Amino acid sequence: MRKDFFEELCREFAKEMSRLRMEQRAGLVGAKRELKRVKREIHKVIDAICEGVPGSEVKGRMTELQERKQTLLKQIETANEHATLAAPQYGRPLPDEGRGTRRVTPARRRAHRSL
Repeated sequence: MRKDFFEELCREFAKEMSRLRMEQRAGLVGAKRELKRVKREIHKVIDAICEGVPGSEVKGRMTELQERKQTLLKQIETANEHATLAAPQYGRPLPDEGRGTRRVTPARRRAHRSL
């Protein structure tokens, strides 16, 4: 394989992985925001029951909220497990034979993340 083709492949792969990471982060932020809203709604239902509203009147709503809460918690957990879709160094060609790999310092990590 030609080196220039491989380098282009690596650059495009890194761009696509960055795009996917950004989409994933946006979805995670939205899920966390919705989870907070659902928890507030659950507390409102509990407050209504404490104020005397019959439980039978709010049972359906509470069930819906609890199911949505569980769905969001699973979504957030899954997103956290798969937070790193690809290492940033995938956008770089492999070192030539005979050259060792360089030590990854915090500064290099930040530089790679900014790609």
